[in-house]
Amino acid sequence: MKLSYEKLLCPIPIKLSIGSVRNHKLIEIADILGFEQFNLYEMFLKMTPKIYYTKFKGDNGNKFWNDLSEERKKDINMFSVVLEDESLQNLYLDIFNFFFVERVYFKDGIFVILKDGYEMTDELSLDDICGAIFEDNFSQVLYILQQVCCIDSDEDRDETPPKFKNKLAEKMYEKMKNAEREQKEQESKKNAVDMCIPNIISKVSNNHPSINPINVWGLTLFQLLDSFRCIQFTKAYGINSIRCAVWGDEENKFDAALWYHNQYDKGNSVE
Repeated sequence: MKLSYEKLLCPIPIKLSIGSVRNHKLIEIADILGFEQFNLYEMFLKMTPKIYYTKFKGDNGNKFWNDLSEERKKDINMFSVVLEDESLQNLYLDIFNFFFVERVYFKDGIFVILKDGYEMTDELSLDDICGAIFEDNFSQVLYILQQVCCIDSDEDRDETPPKFKNKLAEKMYEKMKNAEREQKEQESKKNAVDMCIPNIISKVSNNHPSINPINVWGLTLFQLLDSFRCIQFTKAYGINSIRCAVWGDEENKFDAALWYHNQYDKGNSVE
């Protein structure tokens, strides 16, 4: 489910069929969690079984993953990993309770979302339940939360691999995809310092005509990063405008209306 630009820009909770998701303001993130803990939540919103076992479970986890057959690896999803690990159950419970307006509990292998004013008891009825997160919708809920956190990217979505004529072609494909992932990880590490939330807060609040270090905390995370993207675009547009004014536009490539084009609804997410 791709959320609309309107829903993500608006600071009110986003209503879903299973409950309502908060669009947290920066001051709430800083006060309730702190950005370090929030970064951890973001990391697990995009977690995969491979990364979890090979990066977070030490040598035993790495060996466990590498000993699995390719068919078995494809059968494992993140929800099945959560069901086997109590610490993950508690972590995702914390994540869901941070984002959902309603109270979320984990019971009998399902994240249960209760209506306002209800507590988890053995006498709960279906009328007390607002919704549930289980294997069939787990990844979709995480995808929605990724969009709220502006860490959504179509390139990061699981893609259906092509059908291969032979094992060699399949191995070459996997090698190519692994190389792409490693390159993205290296680029992400290089940009981590510049793209951390506190730095973006500083740069936006000191380069925006109306947002300043005092009122910036009233923005949602999406609003902050949308403003950051717009500032980047405006600066680049200004440079091109000056070039066009000085050198002309013989090839008629300069678009005077480019500054207000809707980049988000064209499929470009805010990074």
